[in-house]
Amino acid sequence: MKKSLFIAVNAVLIALAIVFMAIPISIGPVSLAVLMLIPVIIASQTLGFKSALLNSAALGLMSCLFSLLFPVSPLAVLFRNPLVSVLPRLFIGPVIYWVYEGLKKLFRNKKGGEYFASVISTISGVITNTFLVVFMLWALYFDKEVGGTVISTEFLTGLLALNFVIEIIVCAIIAPPIVAAVKKMLGKSMFKKSVKGNSASENTESAVKIKTDLSVKDECENNACVDKDTVKAPLCHNRFTDESKDKKVMTDTKEIIDFSSDKEKKTVNRTVQNI
Repeated sequence: MKKSLFIAVNAVLIALAIVFMAIPISIGPVSLAVLMLIPVIIASQTLGFKSALLNSAALGLMSCLFSLLFPVSPLAVLFRNPLVSVLPRLFIGPVIYWVYEGLKKLFRNKKGGEYFASVISTISGVITNTFLVVFMLWALYFDKEVGGTVISTEFLTGLLALNFVIEIIVCAIIAPPIVAAVKKMLGKSMFKKSVKGNSASENTESAVKIKTDLSVKDECENNACVDKDTVKAPLCHNRFTDESKDKKVMTDTKEIIDFSSDKEKKTVNRTVQNI
């Protein structure tokens, strides 16, 4: 993939994550904050490891900045700590990438194997995000009051309850079809550029070949002299006529050259006309 396309696609995905983070989407009492993981999932499954790590880091940094600048809930204060907002997110993309690539190779000969790998790696990304964030909250703030909230066992268990299950279901349904569409789009784009590049290369090769043939023709014409006292003359190989013909006539040097079926010269007859 070209560097310009790589940068453009990653920029779009990061911008999409910012939109999901800035505009929280909820279904009743359930918050779908997990939608901000969709761009990371797409990058990890379509663009490779570097994009997976880049989008994960961008997600973590944006989460930390939004909790500082635009706190939308009492729990935002917890994510002002980079160990909670940034560090766990760094593992999301790599985990998705490794699980996806591993399952894709494992089921490469199975129908629907790639789609299955996309679903499972998506679920693994959601689990990685939730469990690592909860683990860091437990390690740093357990039994402490932060922003008027006590980080207790009941609180942490609540984070892993209904909301977590819905997040897995939503991502597993939404992400794989988007990944398939993005892969198809990127594949077509790269294919068109490849065909265009090959056509340009073929045109260049044709131009070089024509130029070389013309040079050889001029050299042959200059070296093909006629000696009236002998029947022998320099042989000029004709590289610009169709090799499928058994007999080739070079009228400019007044030579008739006969070739056998295996394209080897047999005889050369010269006719010299005295004027």
